[in-house]
Amino acid sequence: MTTEPSGVDLARQALAAAREQVKENRGHRKEKPERRTGGGAAASRSDSAPRSPG
Repeated sequence: MTTEPSGVDLARQALAAAREQVKENRGHRKEKPERRTGGGAAASRSDSAPRSPG
């Protein structure tokens, strides 16, 4: 009788593999990419006061 791994066993195996990858890659982190700012209409206005007509 062969026993197939259950879903829990597979999840444990995947978690252990992921932890090993983290251990191996911990010292080799990439630089953070530059943060993009939203260029919407609200972001482009320099004053927050409502504009008066005229």
